Amino acid sequence: MALSRAQAFVTKWWLALRHNLPFAWVYGVNVIWWLTLDRRPFEDPAQFAGVAELEEAWPEIREEFDRLRAATHTPMFGAIDPGQARLATDRWRAVLLWFWGQPSRTNLAECPRTAEVLSHIDGLQTALHSSLAPKASLPWHMGPYAGVLRVHLGIDVPPGGQCGIQVGRQRRYWRNGGLLVFDDTYPHTAWNHSDEERVVLFIDIVRPMPHRWQRRLNAAVLKHLSRTERIRGAAQRGDDLMRSEPEN
Repeated sequence: MALSRAQAFVTKWWLALRHNLPFAWVYGVNVIWWLTLDRRPFEDPAQFAGVAELEEAWPEIREEFDRLRAATHTPMFGAIDPGQARLATDRWRAVLLWFWGQPSRTNLAECPRTAEVLSHIDGLQTALHSSLAPKASLPWHMGPYAGVLRVHLGIDVPPGGQCGIQVGRQRRYWRNGGLLVFDDTYPHTAWNHSDEERVVLFIDIVRPMPHRWQRRLNAAVLKHLSRTERIRGAAQRGDDLMRSEPEN
């Protein structure tokens, strides 16, 4: 049993490393952003065009998610993007809508109101429904690229303050229809201490930058990422895996 667990651990790490090594240069760009941008763990959602509309549309977004989930199955995030294999066990699952600028067209077509609201968000890069299993937590980790900011909209959050996230030294709790905007390149962790699944709409948007050279460099990096085989493959798997036989 111990040998089997060790083999699974090594396999998971090797799979993540193999998919992430070609993107190591992105961390060099991150150093530029960390040195030249005014950063903080959490931001005010009202500062970002289109984001506030998510709160108003929350009941419709949840209805579409519930309908899609009932008709399909929710794959592991690590099966969609093998680069996430270290974090994305069977306790973290995702319904993909957009991934680094590439759409999951079938899923979007089945969620027209969600797609409409997403289209109003300036600089949308990624959108997915993120499901964290009961009694699950994610270890401390950092996001891959500081040229985006992370948005969470509570979709199906158990009550009682049992589901939260800590970014750097600051802690927040999700609620249904509530928004959080944060910099995921700070070390962060998340947890669901309840007996129910927690679902948030997980979005990445282009980070506002004050100088033209910063905006041009960021646009070039994001354009390159969107064209890579890893990203295009993940966007397609986001559609395909929901309509295939569930993995064990």
